[in-house]
Amino acid sequence: ILSQTGAASNSSVYGHKTTASQDVGAEGRFHHELRIAPDDERALTRYRGALARATTYLGAAEKRRVYAALEVAYQAHNGQARKSGEPYIEHPLSVALILAHLRMDVDALCAGLLHDTVEDTWLSFEDVEKVFGSTVRRIVQGETKVTKLAATSATAQAAAASKQTLATTAAAAAA
Repeated sequence: ILSQTGAASNSSVYGHKTTASQDVGAEGRFHHELRIAPDDERALTRYRGALARATTYLGAAEKRRVYAALEVAYQAHNGQARKSGEPYIEHPLSVALILAHLRMDVDALCAGLLHDTVEDTWLSFEDVEKVFGSTVRRIVQGETKVTKLAATSATAQAAAASKQTLATTAAAAAA
């Protein structure tokens, strides 16, 4: 999808297969083959259409990077569903569409699509960096840390509230 210099190459899921790869120098070649079933191809076509309408301000090479991130996120989240039952990919796609409406750059859009992949799938931060660059990795890593911090904070607040309730209840019972 991306060359060693970060320039986009021909990326396509037509033929129900695409390859996400980037040369990584002497360490070898990151390579992950994505197999896309016909039903998945129809869904990806719909998602690419939504992104295309929202990213008219981007150049062709930038759009190819966004589509590549969509394909990787789609495959990584394949089979996952949200509590509501909708396919998990709908969430990162919605994030990317919001970012596109804010006219964010290509790295922000790619990170929006990939932001849950490292936490919830087989994809690693290293994979994200090898294919999409260090900026996208840093954004994804930062979002993951903020999410964990917010969850930890919410848990701590709930625990403090429970302790306060127990203390108040115990004091009232003792009186």
